Amino acid sequence: MGAAPAGAAVTPQDSNRYLSAFDARDGTLLWSAPPVRESTAAILVAAGAGVVVTQQYACRDSEGLPRHHVIAYDAKSGHVKWNLTPRGIALVMSTIPNQMVVLVDSLGLRGVNAATGKTRWRVRAGTARWNPATDALLVAGDPGSRVAGPVLISRRSPAGSALQALDPRTGMRLWLHRAPAGADLEVIGQAPDAVIIREGPSGPAPVMPASVSALKPSDGTARVTVHAAASLNAGAVLAGSTLMVWSVDPVTNDVTTTGYDTKTTRMRWTRTDLDSVVAVPGGHLALGRAPQLTLVGFDPVTGVDAWRATDVDGILWPTSRVVVTSGAARVDVRSGAVERFAQPLQLGTRPELDHTWAFDGTRIFAGTACPELD
Repeated sequence: MGAAPAGAAVTPQDSNRYLSAFDARDGTLLWSAPPVRESTAAILVAAGAGVVVTQQYACRDSEGLPRHHVIAYDAKSGHVKWNLTPRGIALVMSTIPNQMVVLVDSLGLRGVNAATGKTRWRVRAGTARWNPATDALLVAGDPGSRVAGPVLISRRSPAGSALQALDPRTGMRLWLHRAPAGADLEVIGQAPDAVIIREGPSGPAPVMPASVSALKPSDGTARVTVHAAASLNAGAVLAGSTLMVWSVDPVTNDVTTTGYDTKTTRMRWTRTDLDSVVAVPGGHLALGRAPQLTLVGFDPVTGVDAWRATDVDGILWPTSRVVVTSGAARVDVRSGAVERFAQPLQLGTRPELDHTWAFDGTRIFAGTACPELD
């Protein structure tokens, strides 16, 4: 697969597309990008700063591993702004709120300006800041997130687990947090003012209560620490003065969500009817998934429902006023009223394929994954 040339044009008429942009107000198709050749995957990794960044590769390379390209498109027009071909397979991580994209390849880490594609900093493999033998680069804000966090590196070695944070603007180390001896460390959530970690037993079930801490992104000190029965399959989010932790029972697969007061660390409420929880910007409302495609808006302080909306499918992107979904709908944050798009998002001739998604506040982006081998 050849990398797309800068300025390459795209049109709304391309039905066999691998990347599409939609108006988040009504689902109108704004532009689409056709594949460079059949068949190609476009994995969305970041959206913001006026661009949408993709990781692309041919689905059926004849020899060896596929060659990856990192291609950024103008979010408004769909024209290619820049492209890179990292050495080896690229792992692309988003820190778009800082206008940076972080790449890792066989040479090490690279911080790239999201708007221009220019390399701002490098960290060579084998240094104290990046050792591929022990380190794993973590997502610093997912494709639909506007969380401006540090570049997070999880480190596991005979000396124990640790979490390192790098400044996304310079690549320099901000802080290093070491887990207690014998404990595993896992990042289970992020917020604009916190990196949320779980430190506890490494087994499939919590033998003892795990420690869940919200660390300050600037220096790694704990803003709050609670003791919760958080299994390895856990998540957490901050909503105002409430730290919400949910955990999946490894035997029954039941999900328990608990809200903790960030000042006193006392338990505020517990619920067993929600699959996952997100916070509306500002922290005044939390959103949870209930059975049968039900979206629940509730007070994070009391855990009491404010409203319920039915038949809400897809990925959620909450804003201060509405919740935009990849299921072709918008949900009013205040009332729970659902406004559905006139038609489903037009995903081309292969809508049954898996898709990756991103949201930049005004546009929804959909990228096509590789089809299953026949």
